[in-house]
Amino acid sequence: MSNNKIAMWSGPRNISTALMYSFDNRTDTICIDEPLYSYYLSNTNIIHPGRKEVIDNCEGDINCIIDTICGEIPDNMPIYYQKHMAHHVLPETPIDWIFGLKNCFLIRNPKDVILSLSKKIGRVEVESTGLIQQNRLFDQIIKSKSDNPIIIDSSDILRKPEYMLIKLCKELEIPFESSMLSWPAGKRDCDGIWARYWYDEVWKSTEFKHYKNNDAQLSDSHLEVYNKCKILYDRLHALRIR
Repeated sequence: MSNNKIAMWSGPRNISTALMYSFDNRTDTICIDEPLYSYYLSNTNIIHPGRKEVIDNCEGDINCIIDTICGEIPDNMPIYYQKHMAHHVLPETPIDWIFGLKNCFLIRNPKDVILSLSKKIGRVEVESTGLIQQNRLFDQIIKSKSDNPIIIDSSDILRKPEYMLIKLCKELEIPFESSMLSWPAGKRDCDGIWARYWYDEVWKSTEFKHYKNNDAQLSDSHLEVYNKCKILYDRLHALRIR
């Protein structure tokens, strides 16, 4: 395996937690949940559920976080799976450390992201979807020539979980394990402290849900956001593994 530290860069309201559970259910992997979250909240005015709790209880110093992400893998496990939200990387955040990781991008149709995210936060903007940051990080990784980033679409995983996970593992140069296809319902040790605000649905799950088209309509303000996001999404979607 060329790199045993996997950084999965997602936007919010994707299947990022389910995918983390999938990797956490492997026999050779330890997972970390959104290590930049406290840093992100501490350096923005973003209001999220449990904001103060996250800031007060999680590491917010970017240098300490980088040391954790790039240091020795906890518990001497072979693989370190890192669930990241791309929008947690702020314009002023140093990013040289990401070039030493195996970088992957988990994308989702922005319509579905906007519809889901609007139920959790009051105002959804283009920046809220993570697509601007995903494209920015992707470009910087390509420019650095440090890695060949992997892009995977959540809808492809939901349509064909085993097929797409086998493809993803092949790209990551790790063996596929059938244990990735299901997991016990409930909380997991890898969950961040914010899990009770965001993970209620995934706690009920034992596998990836079957893909369903969302027929709900976007409001006028959300449609404006969607039209801007669609351009960013389409670019990454065209480069995804399939």
